[in-house]
Amino acid sequence: MSAINLTLWLAGLALQALLVILLVVRRLASSNMLFTLLIVFYILRSVLLFTLFGHVQSGGYQQLYSLLSLADLLLQMMIATQLAVGILKQTGDWRLQHGPKIMAIFGFGLVAAAAIAASLPAHGRVPVDRGAAFVSVLMLLLFFWMLLARVSSVLRSIAAGFAVFGITGVVAGMVRNNAALYRDPAAYTAASYAQAGIYMAVVLFWIFALRLDQQSFLNAAAKPTITADAADPARP
Repeated sequence: MSAINLTLWLAGLALQALLVILLVVRRLASSNMLFTLLIVFYILRSVLLFTLFGHVQSGGYQQLYSLLSLADLLLQMMIATQLAVGILKQTGDWRLQHGPKIMAIFGFGLVAAAAIAASLPAHGRVPVDRGAAFVSVLMLLLFFWMLLARVSSVLRSIAAGFAVFGITGVVAGMVRNNAALYRDPAAYTAASYAQAGIYMAVVLFWIFALRLDQQSFLNAAAKPTITADAADPARP
């Protein structure tokens, strides 16, 4: 591993560890278990893949990578569901009479995300992961929904981070696929570095939002009305 790759890897681990520490220190980890679990999962996955790289057969390594990627998508889907529930609770639409409206919104989001993901190229030397693309588009649609519904900045921060990193990953995958097709190592490397850099920027964004906001990340919308300066007993 080159010096720049090692530096980026260590910086990413440090930022994610800081985010987990802040969640624990502010006593938000237990109430935001899915988000905390995902960040811890990213840390452990990165360390595991780094440790095993070059020490196991390529086929086994690829299978492990695919399994971990599937777990990543499942966790993100669970967080997306939790975010959607939070939007409904904050906007007051979490009631039985709004069932058709809720189903219509969910159906539109799922169909739109699936259609966009299906339209992406799935062939080539570095094919785009359509599962990751589906979740990324879903997170982006959730973010737009939050803007239209004017929900709290807490929920927007979570969805915005996932949307930005997810869409970046899709674009970076397409660039890498094209670079591999036309044998352009510079473009391939640039796309990989850009994706890593943007993820670190997203983690910094989450850290910044967590330090400034007085409310729990994913439970901020547990009540229909929450003010921006609501007191949090866990905040020092």
